[in-house]
Amino acid sequence: MKRFSDRLTEKLIKEGIIAEELADFYSYGFERICIPALMYLIIIITAFITNTLVPSIIFTVSFVLQRQFCGGYHCSSAQKCTVVSLVIYSVIPILTFVNSRTLMNILPVLSVPAAILIFLTTPAVDPNNPHSDSELRHFKLLSRTITVIVLIFETILFVMKSSIICLSLSYSMIVTSLLLIVSFMKGRKNEENSVKGSC
Repeated sequence: MKRFSDRLTEKLIKEGIIAEELADFYSYGFERICIPALMYLIIIITAFITNTLVPSIIFTVSFVLQRQFCGGYHCSSAQKCTVVSLVIYSVIPILTFVNSRTLMNILPVLSVPAAILIFLTTPAVDPNNPHSDSELRHFKLLSRTITVIVLIFETILFVMKSSIICLSLSYSMIVTSLLLIVSFMKGRKNEENSVKGSC
């Protein structure tokens, strides 16, 4: 993707659309746009092929909103983030095809402690995605609001036995909480390493 971004930037420079001294800036910008665009394109194509467009959209919207404001583990590069995101997403078609009564009972139940964890601990700060104090206060309010809204919708869908959409929301809540746990563990490990380094 970096090669594509560099070539696109070079072409725009040759055509006089952008200045040569801004090449690195534009190349980085194109890369940051193209990687998520490619990821979402893969998700949409997969959703059409597997006939899981609705649960895929529900999961993606819920997950992206929660990740945006709840924080948690962030990969060190956009490429790694794309791979991890696609692996996480790949579970949605599996959940849809399996659609078992056991899953329908287990995932919503597991999402309750996940929601409590999210509500009490967000936003989690990750070194790969730092924020200011004012942003953190704003994100805390938004993350808690989103968590409550998702949990309410999930409960309504569970009662209505709308299993596929309910599973998508439950899964997004659980994955968000797991990424928070990974972030906490990573932070604790970094603290232990810094203490050892200072001794």
